[in-house]
Amino acid sequence: MRIETRARARALQALYAWDVRGAGDEGSAALPRVAEQVWDDLALDRPVRERALTLIRAVTTDERAIDADLSDVTTNWRLERLGAVERSILRLGAAELRLGAGKPYDSFLGVSCVEAIESLRVDLCLVSTSAVSAGYAYHQEPHIVSVKRAMLASAARKVLLIDHTKLGRVALHRVVPLEVFERVIVDVGASPEALRDLDEHKVSFELAAD
Repeated sequence: MRIETRARARALQALYAWDVRGAGDEGSAALPRVAEQVWDDLALDRPVRERALTLIRAVTTDERAIDADLSDVTTNWRLERLGAVERSILRLGAAELRLGAGKPYDSFLGVSCVEAIESLRVDLCLVSTSAVSAGYAYHQEPHIVSVKRAMLASAARKVLLIDHTKLGRVALHRVVPLEVFERVIVDVGASPEALRDLDEHKVSFELAAD
């Protein structure tokens, strides 16, 4: 089982324990202490503990904002009327989405998103990317890279859609080699040099008219 999955389960146990014991005068400030007590009883190993603590701190840092957001979306149900398990799951999910959101992207990213994608199987995946060069697709954001890789791994067929400004450029992270795609579709503004680079790397491509 992945460290992230195990850490999420342990963070959920700590949230539940904190919730059922009652926040008391300390409020969310008591959560890390309760978490350490729970994890000591479980003899949790360090890598999982550190990741779980990151999730717990995300809850304590934004507790009021998280609860306010949850109250807005749990229509016809006050947050305090939910069971401790359900409330803990919602708080943890909201906190992890905040951790993985990687603004300025208005999307779901991070570990929870990747694991959700990994449970799916699709016939066709159409993706874009920030840069293409020397037989590779690139992107500058690690959270985006992990999501794109998961999407591609879940698809039987894969097609890359880019405009000509992405050709001949690189970004910080390699996503995948272009040979992963059955076809790369680019607009007719692509330069002869950029198309020659695709040819040299034996990339199947197609020019799309406006």
